[in-house]
Amino acid sequence: EVTVSENVEIGSVYEIAYAVSAGYNVYSSVYPLTIGKVMEDFETGDFSSYEWNNEVSDYPWVITTEHAYDGIYSMKSTCAGVELGVSAIEVEYEAPADGVISFFYKVSSEKNYDQCIFYVDGNARAFMSGEEDWTEMKVTVEAGLHTYRWEYQKDLMWAGGDDVVYIDHITFYKAADPYSGGWLYY
Repeated sequence: EVTVSENVEIGSVYEIAYAVSAGYNVYSSVYPLTIGKVMEDFETGDFSSYEWNNEVSDYPWVITTEHAYDGIYSMKSTCAGVELGVSAIEVEYEAPADGVISFFYKVSSEKNYDQCIFYVDGNARAFMSGEEDWTEMKVTVEAGLHTYRWEYQKDLMWAGGDDVVYIDHITFYKAADPYSGGWLYY
């Protein structure tokens, strides 16, 4: 059990160094530990937990109880059935160190034509399309301030599925998994 002062800022990263030895073999590593949970689960029933920018497209995202990965609420794109519709939302977050942003998504769309694209600082980093039940997406990020954008894009002609994507349980930062390549020999 690790106890941390209540004066430590949520999202701070501290490194825990450890070494294990067995005979002549030694395994050592440094594990970055993030203090507190830096997460959005929409359980407030609105976008008030973070400074979301929901005015970046003609079809803003909504909070819904239709489907949720965890709890009651998730966020949902809103351009279903609109030819060339785009539903986008953004949020800024400062990653304290190199690590991962992760989130769960559920998509029902025309595969490879209608899709949700996840951007980090304007660069497409993940694509979600077709019929997928709740799936975790992990994207590596470097330390620093980032703009994260979820954008559902509808094509011109056909529709498939429900034409929607749901996003839930966003962890804005967690340390990358420690090295798992095995024993190091010295």
